[in-house]
Amino acid sequence: MGAVNTNSISLAAIREDALGQLPATGTAEYLEPNDISAYGAEISTTARNPISKNRMNKKGTITDLTSSVAFTQDTTASMLLQFLEGGIYAKWQRHHSWLRTQISVAGGKFVPSVPMSGALIKGTIIYCRGFVSNANNGLKIVDAGSTATEIATTDSASLVAEAGSAGTSVFVVGHQAPADDIQIDAAGNITSIVTDFTTLGLEIGQGIFLGGLDPATRFATGDDNYGLCRVRKVDAHLLTVDKRSTAWTANLGAGKTVHIYAGWFIKDVSVDDPQFKEHSFAFEAAYPGIDNGSEGYEYAVGNSINTMEISLPLSNKSETSITTFGMDVHPITTVRKPWTLEQPLFLEGYATSNDFLRLRVERADELGLSTLFKECTLTLGNNAGGENVLGHLGPKFVNYGNFDASLAFTCIFTSPEITKMIRNNCTVTMDFALANSDGTFYFDVPAMTLGDGAKDFAVNEKVKIGLSSTGHGDPAFGYTIGITFFPYIPNPKSDACI
Repeated sequence: MGAVNTNSISLAAIREDALGQLPATGTAEYLEPNDISAYGAEISTTARNPISKNRMNKKGTITDLTSSVAFTQDTTASMLLQFLEGGIYAKWQRHHSWLRTQISVAGGKFVPSVPMSGALIKGTIIYCRGFVSNANNGLKIVDAGSTATEIATTDSASLVAEAGSAGTSVFVVGHQAPADDIQIDAAGNITSIVTDFTTLGLEIGQGIFLGGLDPATRFATGDDNYGLCRVRKVDAHLLTVDKRSTAWTANLGAGKTVHIYAGWFIKDVSVDDPQFKEHSFAFEAAYPGIDNGSEGYEYAVGNSINTMEISLPLSNKSETSITTFGMDVHPITTVRKPWTLEQPLFLEGYATSNDFLRLRVERADELGLSTLFKECTLTLGNNAGGENVLGHLGPKFVNYGNFDASLAFTCIFTSPEITKMIRNNCTVTMDFALANSDGTFYFDVPAMTLGDGAKDFAVNEKVKIGLSSTGHGDPAFGYTIGITFFPYIPNPKSDACI
């Protein structure tokens, strides 16, 4: 008799062609679950119990089927990139390229295995990783002479010829402006003389990072004009921004070749928006040793993400929990789907004591109502549900409801303004960023109201206040949550490993 150890199984996920339609070929990515709380179909039967003097029920019949996959794993960049689109029902806006595999180096240039849609412009900042020769890794500045099949850089002479592999990748992460070009005006916005900001692929609401670690690539006033901010408006020579790391001061940027880092952006959108998309997933559970030594495979199909919960506990690692509403789970088979299975590219987890770049609730300035948090949980919900029809076991359709973005957090009670905001149902905003060497995720809820407000008077501790919040559509930005993924931003911890 075969028996399967929990530690010997594997779980993988792949995007479906359409709801419940498995791709004939494609790439599935292995998951790294800490816990699998649901996997499989739950069958409902209804017994026959006619009036009878023998007081016995009759054999019942199968009347319904429900299917779900639910698991929790450490929050990593790979995990978020794989599932955030499904958690929001939208598509990443990828104005910046990611050339993932088989990038080689020849003739002092990077050579993609597949031609790009066009040449990268001079001044583009790329971040290279996974090469055997360390000279090929790290930040590079694109030089003139690049084409759709070759990327020339300003340090081409130092590059080492190297064949491409599955582990090599090149990211477009930002732009280096010419000397004396980028300035900060009196309102704390970013201006330029030469650089046309409309050519950088920036979206309203996304986060950007101003300035590099090298003093020559950031403003001389130190941290005053350096760090995260949010884009409000893009004009040719004016970037109107808010949610700055600090209240920036006017600066001419004399002699500086300032860096502007950007990345991918995703937000919840209306169903008639081109960026709206219903993503569904199929999951493969592999059971080694089942059925007298054979390996069995069980495929859960038609899974729409119902909830995606990112927890940020105190002095610990972040975890992400996902629950899906599925259509069915196929019977276990010994025949595996002809998919390519890959390990996640990004394996570093986010620690809540060491990897926060920013976490704050604020109104309209950079000071914040509260920045001292004990714990926080962000929940994205789609209110998904199945719809049955006669003659079909289980749901024929999976329907989505309104999108929810809610937060629950506990913070140190430092200001009476928080209780005032609760009582008056004031609109506030919250943002936080998680950063490690695999990339930075900047979460922004532009409009929300606060609830709860219960205080905790634990002995020998600071007074704490529990807060709940529900995001709502912001009239200026037109969404409930916006998330920016930076493949790279200046980070002393990350740069030390380059």
